[in-house]
Amino acid sequence: MYTRPTEKQADLHHTSMHGADIQAAIRKAGLTQLAIARRMQVTQQCVNRVVWDKPKGRSLRVAKAISRATGLSIETLWPGVYTGRTQPKKGSK
Repeated sequence: MYTRPTEKQADLHHTSMHGADIQAAIRKAGLTQLAIARRMQVTQQCVNRVVWDKPKGRSLRVAKAISRATGLSIETLWPGVYTGRTQPKKGSK
């Protein structure tokens, strides 16, 4: 279950939801990473890298699809990573 970071944690860095919590939200929506990947015409590994917030796997397009599927905002899923950008911040975590 996702718990909000403490103020101290939030001040230290942007704290994303844990990948397992995002995965659970996808399952709760009745979907799988594979189903999202097929809809997006990308590999399941691509979706997995976004779920687990791997810097080399960031994709705003896939992040938006996960956001729509789960009903959670991108900012809730990955705070500060995709904010105000057409492309994600390089190397931010």
